[in-house]
Amino acid sequence: MIIKSVCNLDCIKCFDLLKYKFKGYLLNTSIKPISNGNFYSTSTEKSYKTGLTVYDSGVRKKVEFCTVLPKTVLWYCCGPTVYDSAHLGHACSFMHFDIIRRIMEHYFGLNVIMVMNITDIDDKIINKANELQQPCQRISHHYEKEFFEDMHKLNILPPSITARVTDNIPEILDFINGIMDNGLAYATSDGSIYFNLGKYSGYGKFSPKQESDSSQQSKLGSEDFALWKSSKSGEPFWESPWGKGRPGWHIECSTIACKYLGHSIDIHSGGIDLKFPHHENEEAQCCARFGIPKWVNYWMHTGHLFSKGAEKMSKSLKNTVSIRDFLNSYTANVLRIFCLLIPYRNGVELRKETLDKAFAMERTISQFLLDLESIIREGKKVNFDEQLLFKVLHETEEKIIVSFSDDFSTNKALSELFHLISTTNSMIKSSNEEYNTKSLYCLAAILNFTSSTLKNLGYDYIDKKNIAYEEVEDLITSTIQFRSEIREAALEINKNQPKELLEKKKTLLKACDNMRDNFLNCGIELKDNGKTTTWRYTERKINATTKT
Repeated sequence: MIIKSVCNLDCIKCFDLLKYKFKGYLLNTSIKPISNGNFYSTSTEKSYKTGLTVYDSGVRKKVEFCTVLPKTVLWYCCGPTVYDSAHLGHACSFMHFDIIRRIMEHYFGLNVIMVMNITDIDDKIINKANELQQPCQRISHHYEKEFFEDMHKLNILPPSITARVTDNIPEILDFINGIMDNGLAYATSDGSIYFNLGKYSGYGKFSPKQESDSSQQSKLGSEDFALWKSSKSGEPFWESPWGKGRPGWHIECSTIACKYLGHSIDIHSGGIDLKFPHHENEEAQCCARFGIPKWVNYWMHTGHLFSKGAEKMSKSLKNTVSIRDFLNSYTANVLRIFCLLIPYRNGVELRKETLDKAFAMERTISQFLLDLESIIREGKKVNFDEQLLFKVLHETEEKIIVSFSDDFSTNKALSELFHLISTTNSMIKSSNEEYNTKSLYCLAAILNFTSSTLKNLGYDYIDKKNIAYEEVEDLITSTIQFRSEIREAALEINKNQPKELLEKKKTLLKACDNMRDNFLNCGIELKDNGKTTTWRYTERKINATTKT
């Protein structure tokens, strides 16, 4: 039964008309699920192999990854509670899952359907609204928009479907009704609904005991958790058969996931802090609602990001670094390399040394791609062992696939890629006349492989062949060539020349340096190598210090 809900919030009418300029991040509230009652089943007697092995938090070991549907992954990812700016801990978790999603799509040919919720009604949002004396909806809409802007800046793919809790109240009420009809939930005198753990035998997949809450004396059991909370004075509410109230935290994810993905899904993901009680309770709700022993086939959790020592980065501890503050010091590519270096299940401390390592690796990658592009574009003569280099390339391709298939071991894959880069650089720089290299197709193959691998992992590599302002490249090159000629002429002035000429040399070189800095501010990096200069597109001038 679908129950119509009535919200007492003052709507911000313009918000739903606002079209985010970031394609793909629009909330897909118009998408209709395939109906079987009010939810649909994806259960099948078959499962389909993918070639992947993943660590399933539910069984605490690596297992073969098989899907409910052929070549398709049904994935639910817990989204943000939008009451404040997203911090770097959130960024790392979402980026890890973005990398995993890209690996599934690009290397294993899987069609990933990712659903993510937006928690836009919650105690934290209510508290923030009271603190700022603004409507809850204004708070949630502001931080929701900011969250998606941050994800765009980090080059994190948008979910296939994004759903707000407040847009799914009828489905939540229906879901609660289903659990009650099965005798596993009950109403209290104040109009709240609780899950009855005393009657549910399947609890404890992640932890044998629920956190006790003795604040609600009307509960049958101290460990029972809320499905529906009766309204308090001054709080947002919706009408329900049990009175005015709002959803509990756990029920929203169960409802939204089942609405769009059915009651047998492949992956459910989130930070390790959500494993218990949130994910435990989600699993219990779905199994109770549909009378099934198992809802999620694979649970995936990312490790904590620690700010210092063993202190988890958390808003409650006031030790967070916002995504926007981080991007004032480093690029999104640096954060992505940082995440590639760390297995997604591992906790990691945010240390400047680690970030600087990622920064240095980003510079190595960029310079390597620039050097290969320059050699190929200018047809430079280099001599190296083509047979050996092709062998290294093919071995790298194979080892990277093996690394990805083993629970997405990006740290191993990145190590293999850098071995290829190091080997290629070594051969190029020690060009040996013993080898009479007749063409550059080997370097072109390595350039294609390296750039495509990075792109597939979400590294924002700017391909100069496809850049939107390709038509101005000749102008850029001519301008840089003019600077190079001025710089070369200045460098030829030796210290034995008259003082006036030496002063002129300083002036010219300073002007060349200023021009280099101005180019960098425009997203073009110049690299002086003796009397010659090369250039590449970059994101912006980078300050290699961090606020962490």
